[in-house]
Order: sequence, then C-alpha cells, then structure tokens
Amino acid sequence: MNPIYYLEAVVSYKKGKNVQKKSVWIVTKLPDNEVLFKDKKTIERLHKELYGKTHKGDKSMMLYEVTHRKIIGYSNH
Repeated sequence: MNPIYYLEAVVSYKKGKNVQKKSVWIVTKLPDNEVLFKDKKTIERLHKELYGKTHKGDKSMMLYEVTHRKIIGYSNH
C-alpha cells in the first residue's frame, strides 16, 4: 500500500522580475522530489494559487523546501 502525504512546503516562483517565496500545502502520493514533475493536479492548483487565472507569461515554480511531512493515509493504487 502506498502512503498519502500531507506536505507543508515553501515554493519559490517568479512574478514579474522578482523571485518570491510562499508557504503552501500539498497532498500527494509521490515522494517530495517528484511532486512538481509528475503530480498534474497539484501543479495546476499551485499555478492558480500563485499566479491567478489570468496571468500570461512564464509560470516557473520550484519546490524550495519541505517544512512538514505527515502520512495521512494509505492508497491501494
């Protein structure tokens, strides 16, 4: 059975010419280092949270650090 993780993380993103950091929550079945590469739902949610629906241009984002990690359940898939 695969664990389901609740992560509190700091994400850095570029808005305009400035690089900013923000604390976000993530729920996923993937390890910490694969979340922003493979979890499409999480990526879309974070893009909407950080940039809004109408932002045009570069939407780059980087997982800066995971501050809290907790197993909240298990999945059979």
